[in-house]
Amino acid sequence: MELNWLGNSSLRLRGKDASIVIDPWAKNLHGTMGRPKAHIILNSHRNNPLCTGNDQVAPAGNEDPIIFDRPGEFEVSGVQIEGYASDTKSSQIQPVDGGQPSLSNKPSTEEKTSWFIQIDGVSVGVLSGLTDVLNSSGKDLFGSSQVILCPTGLNGTLPSATMSRIIRDINPAVVIPYGYKGLEDEELVTLANLLGTTISDSTNGISLTTRDIVSDGPIQLLLTNAKN
Repeated sequence: MELNWLGNSSLRLRGKDASIVIDPWAKNLHGTMGRPKAHIILNSHRNNPLCTGNDQVAPAGNEDPIIFDRPGEFEVSGVQIEGYASDTKSSQIQPVDGGQPSLSNKPSTEEKTSWFIQIDGVSVGVLSGLTDVLNSSGKDLFGSSQVILCPTGLNGTLPSATMSRIIRDINPAVVIPYGYKGLEDEELVTLANLLGTTISDSTNGISLTTRDIVSDGPIQLLLTNAKN
């Protein structure tokens, strides 16, 4: 699996059978992305143009990319994807006969989604849409993540103190932040300190295989430069 941070909140994952672009931005906001190719597009924020510039992504094959923008379970070209409703309340107060309130599991309209992806034998959690700590179903879903991709320092994302708590609960082998503004970014430094790891030099992309995942060691924090 190869990972590139494309800038802003956008990422690209490339496996042997499929490529995924996550949260492409609208051209009128930040200019062209250079038309990265993908089989799959994931939109974490359905109503945010910073995450839904899907026309900036070119087809990786003969068909247009398949777009997923809400919770569910999907499989495309051997890549398994599950969307987690990041901003759904677990229950709502509903009146019943006699006017007494009752808890109902009636779902609200989900606008933000985080993603669990299995690609090339690597389990990846993308915490792109989180607005709070994980609930029990979220912990079950992301608990097997070997790699966590987390926004750091972007507007509207969780502070590093909260994100580090979520990551420690998951206990992945590798954490890859994105969105930070340089190696001295306050949120990035805070995240590294709270995870008990150090900030290493960044690279122009990251390649990971199952052999690179050390599950019984300390968390590795890997950095990649934004791809121009």
